[in-house]
Amino acid sequence: DKGLERFTTVMSISPHKRIEMLNAAGKSAAEEYGVHYEPYNFKKDDGFIKSIQLSRELGLYRQNYCGCRLSRAERDARPKNNTEGV
Repeated sequence: DKGLERFTTVMSISPHKRIEMLNAAGKSAAEEYGVHYEPYNFKKDDGFIKSIQLSRELGLYRQNYCGCRLSRAERDARPKNNTEGV
């Protein structure tokens, strides 16, 4: 619909996400929409740690939950930590 031929996901950077599940979902969506899914593991080469460092350097907000209601409820139930989300 938008003229895109390929896509990937940055969700693979999270140490909480299983790359196999993400890739399976990506491949399934690619088949459904007739586009190419580009699998990439952004965790490799310390990608997660580098993303935290770069976010701090640039003053970017980092959400400390995945965005779904269940994850937000789990986040809200954890003890408060001033460094979360940074």
